[in-house]
Amino acid sequence: MGKEALGAIENLRQLKYGAGMRRNFNKATRKNNSDEKKREDPKNKSSVVIKSYRHSCDVFLANSPSKPLLKIGHAHFSKLRELYKRYGPKSPLHHDEDYGFKCALFRVLARYQSLSGHGFQAALNEEAFEILNTKLGVDFECFASPLNSYFGNFCSAFPDTDSVFGSVGSFFDLPIDGTVKGSFEANPPFISLIMTEMALHIHKLMHARVDFIEKIHISRESEEEKGRRKFPTLAAEREDDDDDEEEDDDDDDDDDEPDQKIRINDNTEGLTFVVIVPGWKDEESWTLLSSSPFLKAKWIVAKKDHGFCDGAQHQRKDRYRESPYDTGVFILQTPSAAEQWKITDALEMELKEAMAKAVPTPAAQFRRKKEGRGMADADGGGGVYKGRKRKNPTSHLARVARRRPRCSKQKRKT
Repeated sequence: MGKEALGAIENLRQLKYGAGMRRNFNKATRKNNSDEKKREDPKNKSSVVIKSYRHSCDVFLANSPSKPLLKIGHAHFSKLRELYKRYGPKSPLHHDEDYGFKCALFRVLARYQSLSGHGFQAALNEEAFEILNTKLGVDFECFASPLNSYFGNFCSAFPDTDSVFGSVGSFFDLPIDGTVKGSFEANPPFISLIMTEMALHIHKLMHARVDFIEKIHISRESEEEKGRRKFPTLAAEREDDDDDEEEDDDDDDDDDEPDQKIRINDNTEGLTFVVIVPGWKDEESWTLLSSSPFLKAKWIVAKKDHGFCDGAQHQRKDRYRESPYDTGVFILQTPSAAEQWKITDALEMELKEAMAKAVPTPAAQFRRKKEGRGMADADGGGGVYKGRKRKNPTSHLARVARRRPRCSKQKRKT
């Protein structure tokens, strides 16, 4: 064969090989594009898988069923689903509510699982919240999460994952313009800096609310003054009527002033904060709260007389954990709030009795120590090591206790 014929055959081979490569490349491209569309398609419910068991549910990614594996109890699962229906997206782009809820559930569980320190998210028990709600009108939590919130209205540290479950953002982002009103419960993480910033922000909010109410009163008085100037005849007639009433009965005049004050306070709402902090009296936050001009009550609850809901209650059989410290309860109120919600000795007793119901039973304390999921004394002092639970968490402490300090040979001879 000539050189021209061999060159033609070689060109045909290259064309055939190139066409095959292009076909394979196009197939791979189409497959990758279909996979990406499948992952992005909201109708694809296989990205997050939920398996239900007797006591809990497993939440994991379909592509990696073992890592990370997240757990949640049935009660908290139903709670988060209800919160998502109430606060989740309602736009047509999120028409598949089940798919959106699964993704949101995985994100929030993974975020709080990464904290590892479950005690940082401890909360009051339901009985204590009910007392605060009925006696002080508390219906908002300043430091909470979708997993441990009681009212469904709360501030949290992670609005990116918690907003679809009712979070309004960070507590420190509440505006200091006097519009914040109502009754709030503040149980911050037991970190000195956060507690100090919380106390300062609370005082700013309360001072702003008092100034806001005073401006309302001044504006009302100015409006009444303008009405008198506009209609002097009517104003004079009212003054004459008031003079006649004073001459007839002096007691009626004494009753008019408090009635007017009550009407003004009814038209404006006050601000109340119930602050829960550890009994660390040397902290700056403790000093700020104790010296606050809005302080109406301060109670100390002994650590053996109360407990909290565990931060990992959504995936544990035992919901309660004992308190590691004494707890201080501060109640701060503006003047109008103090008139609306009275602080009594009975309230102190009822709140302490309610908090005592969160003390774990001896059996629950033993199970927690046996599981050893933390580094605290109540967790066995050792806990999980590299993802594996120790068979006997207390054995490590026993070995440390039996150890004796080594001495040199010279000391042994002496």
